[in-house]
Amino acid sequence: MNRQKLENYLQKNPFEQLSNIVFDLISEAIITLELKPGENINISKIAEDLDISITPVREAIIRLIDYGFIKRYPDKKGYFVSDYELNDIVNVFNARIAVEGYAAFLCAQYKKCPNIDELEKLAEDFKNSYTYDSIEYNEFQFHKLLIKSTGNEYLMEFYNLLEKKIRRYQRFVMFNLFKLSDFADPLKEDYSVQHASVINAIKQNIAHVAEYEMKNHINTGLNKILLLYNLKSNK
Repeated sequence: MNRQKLENYLQKNPFEQLSNIVFDLISEAIITLELKPGENINISKIAEDLDISITPVREAIIRLIDYGFIKRYPDKKGYFVSDYELNDIVNVFNARIAVEGYAAFLCAQYKKCPNIDELEKLAEDFKNSYTYDSIEYNEFQFHKLLIKSTGNEYLMEFYNLLEKKIRRYQRFVMFNLFKLSDFADPLKEDYSVQHASVINAIKQNIAHVAEYEMKNHINTGLNKILLLYNLKSNK
């Protein structure tokens, strides 16, 4: 994090409250592993790097504790980036299965789903991506656009609440499994095929199939996370 990142954010969001901007900057640093699980959060250094007072940083830290990205421990002094907690990951993915499955169902009920061409492009961009950043970006944008395409503002509001956790856990899958040659190509191929299956079901207006394919797609990610935990625990 640095002052330039803050300035870039302010240019796009000139009226945003400073503590909200800091919240987003720290969240992004956690999602992208600039700040790693277990790392100590130095409030004074963040304030110094951003060239702002400590107050908005403290306010952002409090919100991040509530959000689950930062923790305090009774036997340690200070604030720490939270680890990837399996129970929270499973709960988030189960919520996604319910919401995004229904979103696919709703999209398939349109004569022509809004943004279907953009969804196809994102699916193609994902298939042709070969870096963690581009893979994670295209995967997340595909799901976010699907939610938007329902036209249901409450689904969008709910998804926005989970957005940062979804990205963090998605990044966790991409960063870890894509380093393992036995999993990288099969995972990417699975995701690409599943994107196409969801899109085809939506285009053919087969709502229950679109719902099933989307739920299956998200379950694939969850199963990969569970596999990764098993691999780590058996070491």
